Amino acid sequence: MKIFIIHASAGSGHKKIAEAIGGHAVDLYGKESVKIIDILDYTSKPFRFFYSTGYIFLISRFRWLWAVLFFLSDTKYLGLFNNNLRRFNNKLLCRRFLNFIKKENPDIIISTHFLVNELVSYLKQKKSIKTRLLSIVTDFGVHNFWVAPNVDTYIAASLRTQEILISKKVKKEKIKVLGIPVRRQFQKQISKESARSKFGIQGDGFTALILTGGIGMGPIYEIVRFLGKNINIIAVCGNNRKLYDRLKQLNMPNLIALGWIDYVEEVMAACDIAVTKPGGSTISECLIMGLPMIFFSIIPGQEMQNARIISENGIGFILEKPEQIKEKILYFKDNPAETGLIKKKIESFRFTNSSRNILALINE
Repeated sequence: MKIFIIHASAGSGHKKIAEAIGGHAVDLYGKESVKIIDILDYTSKPFRFFYSTGYIFLISRFRWLWAVLFFLSDTKYLGLFNNNLRRFNNKLLCRRFLNFIKKENPDIIISTHFLVNELVSYLKQKKSIKTRLLSIVTDFGVHNFWVAPNVDTYIAASLRTQEILISKKVKKEKIKVLGIPVRRQFQKQISKESARSKFGIQGDGFTALILTGGIGMGPIYEIVRFLGKNINIIAVCGNNRKLYDRLKQLNMPNLIALGWIDYVEEVMAACDIAVTKPGGSTISECLIMGLPMIFFSIIPGQEMQNARIISENGIGFILEKPEQIKEKILYFKDNPAETGLIKKKIESFRFTNSSRNILALINE
């Protein structure tokens, strides 16, 4: 059996989810049967720039423009014109990818990006391949771009995600609510005591994680200053060296500043609450680790949809101002019973075996 797991390296979430399901697939089917592929490796340079560097530029410098583009492209009234124009451009600029898939003709494609859905669906429509296409929607909301006519199965993050797909004319029998996969290291049992010992946190004092993604966006420095010495803080700055240096200069004994790391699961295990951007992958990791969430510096569009769905379920909070974040964190510090109630809600909302259950669909 030939299984391709295909993502696009626009942001880190699509790739992380592809690697998560890919690791489990290799365990089941062996390395020779499973390939993890970045679709952008098979596209033109301008197209690759638009999807990677261009995306980061828009969300960091021109959020208002990103919000307008997201809204207009997700409206049904512009859908027909927008879809036809986009699909024409994508087929033209992704010809290498189309030829590659036709040549390889894999048995299964598991997609973690909407561009894959569109192009593979086109090949299936033309009967150029006989591939089964499973699409893991990597957010809790769903943009129109995810919906393509020849996707065999959509994997939804939640019941609300399923409802949105149905509202976009996807048949219910094509949807499986199985959650968003997380990497295998998040399945490990890590005690809070051992995790805190690793980071030099003494005792069981309340500890907040501030997690901002690869580029370290948002008012992290201000949040840390507002929190002061009231609690323990672990701030993960990603690749933002300037932010890391500023935090280190604070010389706060209760602050642990980290750069880019590959052991986020150990950091989460040491913490009681996460202050984070609401990417689908990050939310799913927090859910697996049982962390209540506070969302800040939210990108309009998919991140705002994620934040609203999680907050509607009582397991996350949208708070943009540092003083509001401080107030909420100190409330949970002083009211551990409230934190316990949210953790119970998380247990009923999360999916602990998402990858295994998705891969089980292959044999159906």
